[in-house]
Amino acid sequence: MSEALDVLREEHRRILEVLDHFDRLCRAPEMPAGYIDEFLAFVEIFIDANHHGKEERALFGTTDEHPWLSGFALLLSEQHTEGRLLVRAVRCARGRGESGLPELKAFVAFLRDHIARENDAIFVTIEQALEEECNRALVERFAEIESEVIARWKLAEPGEERRSICDLRRWNALLARA
Repeated sequence: MSEALDVLREEHRRILEVLDHFDRLCRAPEMPAGYIDEFLAFVEIFIDANHHGKEERALFGTTDEHPWLSGFALLLSEQHTEGRLLVRAVRCARGRGESGLPELKAFVAFLRDHIARENDAIFVTIEQALEEECNRALVERFAEIESEVIARWKLAEPGEERRSICDLRRWNALLARA
């Protein structure tokens, strides 16, 4: 296992935890007030800026160095764009005064498939090609990107300055919503 891809897998674990909670809330009699906006903030900050940022701004450059891996960057880039379009559909529905819940459910289903594809196939193949030196450089770059995201959105509460983005209380609060 590579430490760099373990970072991405841990983020997948956290994302799936939030998606599972979302699914449970969808079965409840009503969605808690403000939950969809909080969920969208998680999608846009944690998933897109942070997680996809690490893939697009660091991992893809590594795969481009290996000709037989370069197709992964293209595939994942297309999927990231598709995910962003699904989130835009949620925002548009909410802008029209609708809940956006059907569109959000479509995004969640898409994201589950995307994560499974990465974990079960793409990351396994990339991991086999990663050299140790490249792995260390990716871990460092991932940490830089994560720090940028945490600072940009002021995500860390006092005492959380050294925590990973997965462990910030902000996301725990999202999971605590019932």
